[in-house]
Order: sequence, then structure tokens, then C-alpha cells
Amino acid sequence: MTCWRQFLKLVAVYCLIIMSVAVSCEVSASVTRDLPSTSTFEAVFPPPLTDATSQTRRVGVYELPVRPEQLPQEPFVFHVPKVERQTLPNGIKFYSYQAPHILGFYAVALIEAGSLGDPPDSVGLGELTGAALRSGGAGNYEPDVYDRKLDELGATISVEVQRDFVKITLFVLQDNASQALDLFSAMLTAPRFRHEAVEREKNLLIERIVREADDPMQLARREFRKVIYGTTHPLGRSPSIHEVRSFTPADVRKFYATWYRPDNTFVGIAASETLGGRQKLENCLSTWQKQGQRPSYSRGSLPPDQRPAFAGAYLLEKDIEQVVLRVGHLGRPRNPKDQPAVDVFNNIFGTGGLTSRLMQEVRTAHGLAYGVGGGIFEDDPAGIFIAVGSTKVASAEKALELMIKVTSETLTMAPTPEELETAKRDALFAFANRFSQPAEVLLQYMFNDLYGYPEDYLEKYPERVSAVTAEEVLGVARRYIHPENLSVFAVGRAIVGEKLAKKLGPMFPWTIERQQEKSKTPAPKRSGRDRQ
Repeated sequence: MTCWRQFLKLVAVYCLIIMSVAVSCEVSASVTRDLPSTSTFEAVFPPPLTDATSQTRRVGVYELPVRPEQLPQEPFVFHVPKVERQTLPNGIKFYSYQAPHILGFYAVALIEAGSLGDPPDSVGLGELTGAALRSGGAGNYEPDVYDRKLDELGATISVEVQRDFVKITLFVLQDNASQALDLFSAMLTAPRFRHEAVEREKNLLIERIVREADDPMQLARREFRKVIYGTTHPLGRSPSIHEVRSFTPADVRKFYATWYRPDNTFVGIAASETLGGRQKLENCLSTWQKQGQRPSYSRGSLPPDQRPAFAGAYLLEKDIEQVVLRVGHLGRPRNPKDQPAVDVFNNIFGTGGLTSRLMQEVRTAHGLAYGVGGGIFEDDPAGIFIAVGSTKVASAEKALELMIKVTSETLTMAPTPEELETAKRDALFAFANRFSQPAEVLLQYMFNDLYGYPEDYLEKYPERVSAVTAEEVLGVARRYIHPENLSVFAVGRAIVGEKLAKKLGPMFPWTIERQQEKSKTPAPKRSGRDRQ
């Protein structure tokens, strides 16, 4: 009986841990999903070399602590892995990363064929095309045969669609790399887009849209982008069920023909020995030729004063126990010159976990939020400045007040020496972890070139972060944060609007029905005009 009770206690403790981690991950996701696409990576085998007792994790040839505060006090030195670059005759940018510690064989393709390529009346077509690329068969293989071939080789291929790009990742054992590269190349250059696969992916996309509307965090993230950019701006729009239902395999093939082309593509391989794989892949892709003029994204225009498209305060009414809060305005364009200082600022303000000012003030000092964070994020023509948190209905007014207070104080309060050093160490730690998997090493170089950063940007980044000063951090805040331009967005019960209106003035209702069914009724605009 005693053993049984001890077992039940262990199960209870385990459940509590799992619940706490789930809450933490959900809150973290609400922040990190607003980060640029470059910070999102898909982990593939082998996993990080850590377990419950690990004090370090393997990043290439380095053993790093599992937390930045565990870094040794002496200066942290991280040398960026070297990757060979070249451009193939058909325009493909090719990358090769060879290192003896790599287990298995990786191939990555990054194509400028993201959702920014969606026609204005077909939002979601790029996402559907990426999904059907994987499931619709390729080359001489029907979908089920293609999957069976991958299984026989012990290979995995995944496709991920972001706003700026589509990422395709292959992993296989080195001995099977040649056959797997045949399948990888066929998917990239000769997808079949079978009708049944396109219809299946359409249904899955519709299901995702429905699930997103039931998830307060995801819903707030999606709709707040509309508040900031406008409902039809390329950086703010989202697919509707009505649009997705209308897509046909012909639409998918047309999107593929427009955007999937060699001069829009970055391809790389990583292995302990890359010569054979490089020759194989170059040969497979040599027949893929560009046709016509290379397309470019339409990124829309934005006001120069960083004011959101919908100024004011908005409530999306939803019957939930907690309140999701978002505060922000337009952020900054991509700029490698001040990126290190912005990264340090973000750690101080809201992405540094328990040490950030938002977390210290809203959660630690006052206990008002389950999670809170934020920062200045980049995109073209402009990203988002945001502070985000979730709290109880009774705490919503005070939590929002503190979020705005911390935001305003960043313009006058330079970081303390302790804040500055902690934030720089966090930035260096996060940077090193971007190279934790061979595929991610390739992606870092691809992203660097995709966004037009200097060729030596990655190599010099650690040195530049270490040199960031308190004055530079304060300058970043004053340059990119404008409290007078903040828009407020809340997801919660009607009573939340009543509480927040005491501080903010009128809270306008925000509905999503017009997004789903393309209603002609515009959202109320406190500023009197929709800035798109």
C-alpha cells in the first residue's frame, strides 16, 4: 500500500510539471510566433544531446550550458561553422557544410515562394501549394509510392511554409543519401499535385483555420497583425475558409510555376563527407531551368510614422477564463547595422525570460500574468513592436497598465550594467543555439543571403553583440518605440472591455466573421481611416 501511495504521488507531481510546462510553452509561443521567420527551426534527428540531468548540450563541436546564466564568467567565445557558398549555372545558390561530427545526411531547400506570393484574392494558396508539394507525389511516383520509397530508405522529408519562404528538409543515413536525393529533387522540380492530395490538404488547411479561431493565443496573434498592418495588407492578411474552398489543383500548379524556380532557390547539404552528395544534387537539379522574368513579392506600403492601421483599443469577445493582451505598433525594417543592439534590447525588455523587465514587473513583482514578453521585431517594409501577456479577468486592467508603463520607461531608463551583461550573454547563447543542428547551420547562411545581409554578418555577430553599450540600447528604444502610437488588442469576455475602457476610453468591438466570409462591413477605426 505504501508503495502504491508513493507511486500516485509521483504521478501527481509529474502531471503538475507537465501542466506547468504546457502553460509556459503556450505563453512563449505567443511571443516567439511574432519573431521573424529566421528564429523558427524544425528539429530533426539526431536530437540535442541532453537529458534531465544534462548540464550541457552539444552545438557542433561545442558543449554549451543548457541555460545562458550557466555560461562561465570569462568571455564566451563561439566560432561560427564555415559553409561553402556557390551559385550554379541555373541560378540556384548552393551551400555545403562538412564536419566530422555530423551523423547522417541533411539536405535543405529554401525557396522564395512563401505566402507573400499569394494573389490578393487567393490568400492561403502558397500554404496549400507547399503542403501539396509534399503529399501529392513527385516525378514518376504516385503519392503512396513516394512515401513508401522514403520509408524504405529510412528518410524523412518535411515542408514548412512561412511568409517569406518555403523550407524543405531531408534527413537520411549517409549510405542512402544518393537515392534520397533523387526523391528530394523530384519533389522540388517535378511535383505531381494529385487532385486527391490537394483536396486533402485543403481540408486540413480549413481545419487549421477553424482550430485557430478556438485558440485564444493563436487568434490574438493572427488578428493583432490585422490591427497593425490592415486586413488586406500582405503582412496582415490571413486565409479564409471561403477562399480555401475555391482553390483547385490548377491554381496550385500555377502558383508553383510562378514561384518555384531555380533562381528563387537556396539549396544546401550537410554531412561528414559532402563531395558525393554535392555532385549528385548538382546533377539532379541541372535540368531545372528558369523561365520568364523572376517574380518579386508585393509587400505593400506602410505609413512612415509607425502608426497601426487601426489605431485605438479593440476587444475580440470570447468566452474564456483568461484574457490575452497585445499592445504594439509598427516595428522596424530589416537592418543588419543595429540588429545586435536590438537583440540585446529585446532580452532586456521582453524576450529574456524571467530576467526581462516585463516579466520582472508584471509577473514577478505583481503576480498579474501567466506569462508576458515582447520586443522590437523586423520585417520588410516594417515589422512589429509588441508587448503580449495573458492574465485573469480581474487583473487585466492592472496588467495592461504595467505593460504600457514598462514600455514607456524603456525610453528613459538605460539598462543597468547587470541587465546589459545578462542580455548580451543571452543573445550570444541564443545565437550559438541557432547552429545546434547541421540543417540549421545551412539555414543561417541561407537566411543571411535571402535577406541581403553582409556576407560576414554571422562571423562578426558575436563580437558586435559583446560591444553593445547601454547608450546603444537606449537609442534603439527611442528610435523604434512610440508609446503615443500604441494600439491595444484584447481577447476575452465582454466585461474585459468594460474594465479596460476605464483606462483607455472606448473599446471598439473586433469581429472575425468578416475575415472568414469576406463581409463588406469594415472594422471600426478609431483613427477614422484604415492605414494600409
